[in-house]
Amino acid sequence: HLQAGEFQAIDRLSAPGADGSVSSQLINGLVEMLSSLAAGAHVAYIAGFHSDIGPAPPAGQPAWASGDHVASVHMNQGSASHHAATDAPHQDGAALFYNPTADTWSGYFAAYKSQSFATNPATGHALAAHPSLAFMQSAVHLDTSLIKEVKDVTSATVSQPDAVNEALKQRSHDMLANMQRGLVYPAPAAAFVLASAGPASLKNIAQLIADMRAFIHANVHHQHASVIVGVDFHKWAAWGGSSSIAHFNYPENGSDTLLPNIYSRSRGVYCNSGSDLFFHIKADTPAGVTAISAQLRKELVKYGAGQQYDQTDAHTRGCTDDKKTDGRILGCRYAENLQNPSTPVEVVDHVLVGEDHPEHLGGTVIFTQKFKFNWDDLLQRSGANIEDLIGRHAYTSEFIPSVDFRAHIRASHVRDDNGNAIKILRLGLPYGTRADTVPPMAVPQAQRTATDEEGLFFLGMARSAARMERVLQSQIGPQDGFMQDRLFSLMRASAGGFFYVPAQHELALPPENLLTHSGEADADGTPLTWSHFPGIDWWRLSRHYSAGKSTNGVLFYNHHEYLYEMSTADVDADIQRLLPPSPRVLALLEKTFDRWQDSWYVPHTPPEAPALGDCLIQYFNAHPGDVKKYCPADVSTAKDASDYIMANEPIAIRAGWAARLGYGMVFVDPVTGARANGVDPVTGRPMAGSNTFH
Repeated sequence: HLQAGEFQAIDRLSAPGADGSVSSQLINGLVEMLSSLAAGAHVAYIAGFHSDIGPAPPAGQPAWASGDHVASVHMNQGSASHHAATDAPHQDGAALFYNPTADTWSGYFAAYKSQSFATNPATGHALAAHPSLAFMQSAVHLDTSLIKEVKDVTSATVSQPDAVNEALKQRSHDMLANMQRGLVYPAPAAAFVLASAGPASLKNIAQLIADMRAFIHANVHHQHASVIVGVDFHKWAAWGGSSSIAHFNYPENGSDTLLPNIYSRSRGVYCNSGSDLFFHIKADTPAGVTAISAQLRKELVKYGAGQQYDQTDAHTRGCTDDKKTDGRILGCRYAENLQNPSTPVEVVDHVLVGEDHPEHLGGTVIFTQKFKFNWDDLLQRSGANIEDLIGRHAYTSEFIPSVDFRAHIRASHVRDDNGNAIKILRLGLPYGTRADTVPPMAVPQAQRTATDEEGLFFLGMARSAARMERVLQSQIGPQDGFMQDRLFSLMRASAGGFFYVPAQHELALPPENLLTHSGEADADGTPLTWSHFPGIDWWRLSRHYSAGKSTNGVLFYNHHEYLYEMSTADVDADIQRLLPPSPRVLALLEKTFDRWQDSWYVPHTPPEAPALGDCLIQYFNAHPGDVKKYCPADVSTAKDASDYIMANEPIAIRAGWAARLGYGMVFVDPVTGARANGVDPVTGRPMAGSNTFH
């Protein structure tokens, strides 16, 4: 960080080369900016690397020839082969200039002709299928007008909010472009496959996925079909993959951080089958799933994989919408996946790995379990008892306002260290049909239905293993072998485990060509919109509010619909009508909505604010100079100032003080304004905060 005055004005730079490789206009613009910096009009931020190439510069040599300087103030990825060893993402250099008077920023960015803008997001290496900048320049016959355009861009000013929002858009774009195709799509029919890898390598599995996509495009392209692959954490590590998001906080025996202790703690309720691979096959019909799974079996055999192969076919039941994705479970008593993340802003924040682990950008962690229901026990229970196990009313899915933390929806509602709810994207489906016991139990006939399934194949996704683990540990509770979540008294898993779903670039597959709201068109002329992403149409996600919603277009059924409409506005008419907030505001709203909804699960009774008189004493102790400003000359102490205001000022003035101190002091206090629930520092008892401190 270089303050104004630490630079000296540059009065001479090398002239452009004979081939015109350096634009004099660009150089002049940079000289002008640095001269302005030296005059004290700007602050500069230089991003680069410290270079240690020697002591003080030799006589007659410039300062940059010494070891004490910043080097590589240019793009540091996408390099030619002889510099590729230094490639890495998120290490590019640049020069940024801030004008505090105008509150504007200017930037200077440089790259070598031999470098390429198309890079692998995990390694930073240039993608072979894309040209270098030198090829791009020769292809367009760069002339003076284009050089002037580049110069204008480098000296353009960009406001901070715009820069933040553009960065968030790019972040969402990169994450969604690198997720496996169709990853978050809730299909009406599916197959869940657990298989061994055998001698197959990661390269083999990547080729298998590419071949399966080709098969789908040729044979079942009309069925919104896809195949997702997940890799066991140990197998992923053996293949040389990074395990930065596969770390568990509570490992088995305290040593194997790639294996959680939930299997032993649950005493067999959760199951780890030890499978190397997991495949999630999706299609609109069971016939489509059958065709894809048959081809998958052939592909596995080709690479020597699949000696252990366990497939579970499943499909939605009791659907009421034309998408056939709002199915039901437990004999059609309860809606599937009711509180799923269903908008781009939620998926990016909760489901996909982001820039905190760039090597996994667009990947996710999944937890799968093949649960079988104990129908003999379940059918002996009353309807009210079953509803208490879940925490919702049957058939209507209405929330039951009880305080039983052992109900399934409460035991599964967990917050992270910041007080935000952990959202799991669940794509489980019911499988099979309930079988009568032998001899049959004396179950009232009215309790049985033809839609009673054998069980549920659960599939949950989160951006890290630790977040998923936190939910599962809450379901188990504090005592090993005793499930806090009462629903698990009726179900037990026979197969499943944790798997990492690699991003596109980790499978050597190119990022998806995301469709944007920029007004561009696809190769066939199809308009590109924000509502469609690779392998997924956001409209097809189950949102459970399509019936009975307002027709005026500006009154929303709930906050889920609001986030969906605002984050998928894709045409100018919708944008003008809705005026959607920026990506940053939408992300903040999503967390705010969650904290509101959090009060459904956990009682929120925030502590009473302290008396205004006490707050005034605290304020004047911190600002003694304000005593004379707001009180007569004979008032000198903070206590006297408080007493004077409380006894002599009219109600309107005291109300003003209450608002000022409330917003400026009380509710920004980390105790009173704590997010979610905390602990009273005095009594040590649990307390709810006001959710106003961030």
